[in-house]
Amino acid sequence: QRGQMGALDALHGVAERMRSSDSGRLVRYDRNVVLWQGGNRLQADQAVIDRNGRTLTAKGNVRTLFTEQAAPGKGSGTPQTTLVQAQALSYSDRDRAAEYSGGATMKRGGLDVTASTLRGLFAVMDGSTVLESATADGKVLIFQPAPGRTRKGTAEHAEYVVKEAKVVLSGGAPEFADSLKGTTRGRILTWFAD
Repeated sequence: QRGQMGALDALHGVAERMRSSDSGRLVRYDRNVVLWQGGNRLQADQAVIDRNGRTLTAKGNVRTLFTEQAAPGKGSGTPQTTLVQAQALSYSDRDRAAEYSGGATMKRGGLDVTASTLRGLFAVMDGSTVLESATADGKVLIFQPAPGRTRKGTAEHAEYVVKEAKVVLSGGAPEFADSLKGTTRGRILTWFAD
């Protein structure tokens, strides 16, 4: 099964130091780590790949970039990118889930998301890693700038469903502000990024 970085066996990597054990099933990279597969890239101070457990963990200045190829017949064919930065990453290839912690930021399709933690669920379609959904927790801020308009949502919890471009804000005191339409507050707020 393939996940965020695809099959962990297919990753390429460089670092200042690398250690391998268990016949290459456990690999640790230290200092200036760069792992990649196709258009996907991970940078960190440290990364550990456990092929038996089908996990990848990374610590220190974690930065991941995923490039999704545009679907045939849609738009200009420009790839969609998702950039996530945090202090730590824990990824499981079994359920294709990545959890970013220590303060996380995500930039995707005109949305800028910041939160204490961010969890993404991924799939692989036509050889491209695709973000299906993201969940953010802790002091969530979602900002969407556009020519002549800005939108901003705040809450303690947010869910983003990519296929629908739907954002659901809850927890704390959710608020959504649209520079053209005004401000809305409520227990649960739903808005569509598109």
